[in-house]
Amino acid sequence: IGPTNSGKTFRALQKLKKADRGYYAGPLRLLAREVYDRFQEEGVRCNLLTGEEVIRDLDSAGNPAGITSGTVEMVPLTQKFDGVVLDEIQMMSDPDRGWAWSNALLGVRSREVHLCGEKSTLPVIEKIIKMTGDRLTVNEYERLGELKVESRPLSKGLKSLKKGDCIVAFSKKKILDLKLKIEKETNLKVAVIYGSLPPETRIQQASLFNSGECDVMVASDAIGMGLNLSIDRVIFTTNVKFNG
Repeated sequence: IGPTNSGKTFRALQKLKKADRGYYAGPLRLLAREVYDRFQEEGVRCNLLTGEEVIRDLDSAGNPAGITSGTVEMVPLTQKFDGVVLDEIQMMSDPDRGWAWSNALLGVRSREVHLCGEKSTLPVIEKIIKMTGDRLTVNEYERLGELKVESRPLSKGLKSLKKGDCIVAFSKKKILDLKLKIEKETNLKVAVIYGSLPPETRIQQASLFNSGECDVMVASDAIGMGLNLSIDRVIFTTNVKFNG
């Protein structure tokens, strides 16, 4: 448990790399793809399993890799694993998708399950572990970087934007309008991320921003789900989100 940017998922993934059979279960297709790409770059064999993409990492004999990165809904409950990482475990409380985390936590056949999430989830986890009779080890991590709140909003509007900024909006139309407006009014190059973008495009946009080819990011709150982006400052266009 720990806040954002405390390295909790990173540490869990280090353990997963050493497993013969393991699964990383993330809340987003983009995050599953990010873990898959990272493992591949580091020479760790890994499959990808999401509702949109299935990539099997086969060896010369046609055997798939023992480790899979995927979305939480896709966790196979019949397979045996040495280790499973359940990321963003606080999503158990989500009225629409919470079932998937509960399902995975209670149903996955693994010797070790690493739950990564916020401290607020701990009482529920402790209650569940008491009922299942499993052994619980709690590792608490501190934020690695300092989080500061600015004293006032942007004084010159979009002209106050600088490299490394991320502007959060809550609709595709607003995101695309902002991109055009920023590029028209400033010299900054803009990357965009929102939920309905195809996975390849999202990965490309994230890497354009991380590599510095794009100066600012305009995104929906999808970026709050553990995506690794080199953001210096987060700016909200509104503090209200329509919830249906």
